[in-house]
Amino acid sequence: MQREIRRTLDTINKIQTRTALTQAEVEYLQARMADVLKTHVQKDRRADALDDLKALTIPSSQRRN
Repeated sequence: MQREIRRTLDTINKIQTRTALTQAEVEYLQARMADVLKTHVQKDRRADALDDLKALTIPSSQRRN
């Protein structure tokens, strides 16, 4: 039973590692999303939208909420 649990945990870890974004990928997506927001969000609402985007990409261990 322990062997099966360990194997399952190893499989889960491999899947998470494969699908997790790198810090560089997160930064790239942030920059591209900022470009999209600048193009499609009214200037007076843009800062709030960018702040919301940044908040979504902060690791949960660093969030203040």
